[in-house]
Amino acid sequence: TDLASELDLGESLGTAEIFDLATQSLEATDGAMLIPRQRHVAVELEGDRVLVCAGVSTDNSPLSSCEIFDLATGEFSSFAGGSMSPGGEGMNAVPLPDGRVVFAGGFSSEEPHDGLHIYTPSAFLRP
Repeated sequence: TDLASELDLGESLGTAEIFDLATQSLEATDGAMLIPRQRHVAVELEGDRVLVCAGVSTDNSPLSSCEIFDLATGEFSSFAGGSMSPGGEGMNAVPLPDGRVVFAGGFSSEEPHDGLHIYTPSAFLRP
């Protein structure tokens, strides 16, 4: 399954849907994102969880926050690992074999990002 956030370039939505590869269909989740966002990045973590980071708000302000989506509960929760600096859109996320996640690229206010964000598995612990 994949987590898909609704994309409407005029309004950042807090809703999300699960895409089921077997049935080729989308199902709405019970929970809503803590911060409505669009043009964010999402990466699957161990334990049926998805890390959702950055993006922009409805007024196109860059977001630096992250949150965790739990596939088992269908709920979003705050991310204890901190936020990205700078935030923004257009990032790529790659999970590494050791459990870390690398975020690269992106931009905010049309300025490109030239750094990397690396999150370690301890940051993904359940509250």
